[in-house]
Amino acid sequence: MNESNILEILPNPQGSFFEEIKEKNPYNVMLHYAEAIDKKYNGKLSAEIVLDNILSGTSNSISSTHYAFYINASIGRGYFYKLFEVLVKNDAPYPLKVTIFRNEPEIEHSIKNSDEFNEVLLSIFKSRFTASLLLNLLAQIEIRDKKRYREF
Repeated sequence: MNESNILEILPNPQGSFFEEIKEKNPYNVMLHYAEAIDKKYNGKLSAEIVLDNILSGTSNSISSTHYAFYINASIGRGYFYKLFEVLVKNDAPYPLKVTIFRNEPEIEHSIKNSDEFNEVLLSIFKSRFTASLLLNLLAQIEIRDKKRYREF
């Protein structure tokens, strides 16, 4: 088999099917939430997605990808809160596992597809816990931004 025959059988990274794959990718879905946080809070709060590949036992090949979603606050030298993490097997983006943190790993969800993933993320960001976390961090930032001296 020559190179042109091989090139013909390889999938093309373009078109609507490829765009749908990119849009439903777990990292891309989380990125939309991170960008919304960055935009909403004008640099006082931001979000960061940290990637870590997990190696399989003896072969040292990547068996899964671990994402951690952090809320960052500009308090002192910086404050980071891990809101949730996602574990994805590398053979396909779904199913995946989401662990929600409320001070400690607390709630785990097994997700079958991108619609379920979006539902879980919406529930995280609509929750009373997340609202309280974000508002408390914003309050701390405003309190610490006040002048610590009086002008004479």
